Amino acid sequence: MSGPPETVAVMMAALGSAGEIVFDARSSPDPRGDVTCTARVAHASVSGPMADPDRADIVVQAAFTADAASWPDLAGQGAADLEAAVSSALSSLPGTHRASSRIVAVTASRTAGK
Repeated sequence: MSGPPETVAVMMAALGSAGEIVFDARSSPDPRGDVTCTARVAHASVSGPMADPDRADIVVQAAFTADAASWPDLAGQGAADLEAAVSSALSSLPGTHRASSRIVAVTASRTAGK
């Protein structure tokens, strides 16, 4: 979608209420001040018959608080180590054929000291 940044923000908020935004790329404003946004939205409901009713690709977003000392160097090799550990944990779920993960963000804990 393209338009004024405020309009694009309102549309993205509406999309976010309909499903989970799994990709959001916004351009810098053009000479008129408009931005272009490309988004991918996932939702939990099955949208019609599945080609293989015995298998489904499932996207899960999870967040957790961890001891930073357990995952040093999250800007480097530590990120790959954490992604591998999360993928391994997901792979242990019954019926799982393949699992992958990626770090989306690492921020200061909002629950620090609680």
